[in-house]
Amino acid sequence: MEKRRKRKINPFTAAMFVVLALHSLSLILLFIWGVGASVKTDYDFRFNVFGIPKEWTFENFVLVWNNFGTQVRIGMEIKRFYIEGLLFNSFFYALSCAFVGTMSHCIMGYITAKFKFKISAVITTVVYVTMVLPIIGTLPSTLQVVDTLGIYDSWFGVWFMSAGFLGINFLIFQAAFKVIPSDFAEAAQMDGAGNFYVFTRIMFPLVFKTFSLIYLLAFIGYWNDYQSPLIFLPSKPTIAIGLYYFNSSRDGVMGSIPVKLAAAVVSLLPIAVIFAFFHKKLLGNLSMGGLKG
Repeated sequence: MEKRRKRKINPFTAAMFVVLALHSLSLILLFIWGVGASVKTDYDFRFNVFGIPKEWTFENFVLVWNNFGTQVRIGMEIKRFYIEGLLFNSFFYALSCAFVGTMSHCIMGYITAKFKFKISAVITTVVYVTMVLPIIGTLPSTLQVVDTLGIYDSWFGVWFMSAGFLGINFLIFQAAFKVIPSDFAEAAQMDGAGNFYVFTRIMFPLVFKTFSLIYLLAFIGYWNDYQSPLIFLPSKPTIAIGLYYFNSSRDGVMGSIPVKLAAAVVSLLPIAVIFAFFHKKLLGNLSMGGLKG
């Protein structure tokens, strides 16, 4: 029986492993500390900042559920959104924008991979250039365009801004479609299938695993996003916007750090549930081919 060859560990790889391990450990410890502090009383937190809670209490979560919220001005009216409304807006914003953004990347990747248009190379080059060159200072012009089109402060407006194709996701979908043999599409077209049928019934199912992975990552990104809803969707605040304002609150009991950490834990729960159910997909590699998407 041949002895297994021992792999030589590259010093750079070992150093990177140590750095990433320490970074991961710091994040895990910070998360555990935050959850532990969220079940402390204000008195216990002041005199026992880093220790185990001496008296566990879930009153902080009750306070958050009953009082956490933010108010916005809609025309001449001031409306207050509580946690139920904030969570609804967050789910709708993250689910819809993630779908629009992922689908637009998928469609553009399919078109440039399977249709030999001259503009396909131009589109791919534009994506590479925008990934290399930093694009800053576009917020004022984006606001002007959205306002001119009459889609400011509307769901259609944020969907419109999410429907882009620039970035790494476009390249992932393009690579996924390129490795799928054209025989699938040609066989369907010989039977009279159109381009829409080929994409929706043949090509898309083959990259569905890739689509679902990118969609999950996009959902997490939109869930944590507070800047875009704050600027472009002011009348429909999300849970991230509520935390943004709540962080600077000094309003009595609601201003204590354990209550603020309890609010952060509540906002984190949907992401934690998603990670618990889909962690294998999120941590796995992208498998792309004619039979696996």
